[in-house]
Amino acid sequence: MKSTQAGPDNTDLIIGYKECSDFSLDNLRYLLDVCPTNIIVIYDEKEPKDYILNKRIRYIKNTHGRCYAKIHNQGIRDSDSQYAILSAWRSRPTEEHFQKIFDNLNNGFAFVDLLMMHFIALNKQIVGKFGLIDEGFKFGHCEDWDLYNRIWAANLGIYITNEVPELKKVTTWSAQEKIGPFNAENYLYYKSKWKSVDRELIQLKKEVNFSDRKLFKDKYGVGEFLSAEHSVIGDHWAKGQCFEAYDKYIDATKISFSI
Repeated sequence: MKSTQAGPDNTDLIIGYKECSDFSLDNLRYLLDVCPTNIIVIYDEKEPKDYILNKRIRYIKNTHGRCYAKIHNQGIRDSDSQYAILSAWRSRPTEEHFQKIFDNLNNGFAFVDLLMMHFIALNKQIVGKFGLIDEGFKFGHCEDWDLYNRIWAANLGIYITNEVPELKKVTTWSAQEKIGPFNAENYLYYKSKWKSVDRELIQLKKEVNFSDRKLFKDKYGVGEFLSAEHSVIGDHWAKGQCFEAYDKYIDATKISFSI
């Protein structure tokens, strides 16, 4: 099945709001001005009428607490579009950034990230190749490392920079300096999934929601994408933050499951 070209008419932007605050509402108004796509809001507090009612916005109640993976996967699953953009409430992308998303997806990149997992985009055809965000991660930490390891292991081309502006906002995450019981639990879970032996990256177990890989196959097919060697990876990613064995990775076919 051939993929259709990414554009405003077949893409949804997905964003989660933990609270119905002035900051959240300002972000939503901003997105309505610059975002060319429809918007799916995953909300915790209050009701849709307390946010902004607009024909371009669809509201879905969050039923997963503070689990980053489950919240965003819910938006991807419930979206009726082939392409999904995931944005964070502090992110302030411009119209040019949305066009860059479309251009890179249409140029064959399997995954596009313009702000360290706070502004990312994908074609649902790739879900069959490496899955969605692993819901074994309970909060927000290390799930990006895991996701990028799986993308890289699938030998898929990715485009990653750090260029979208982001407003500063103190949250539970930043107030704890990214260290807390949830973060530690996520880190231990990550270490239970991946290890490097010499120059080989080994995946020890599958993502909890491995069955998600079948979600969109019948509707969108699996598609053809650039290989990993064509990836564009900014310096901020290339050393240390993700790709556990990025600079010593050899062969994706060597990945093994021990369970």
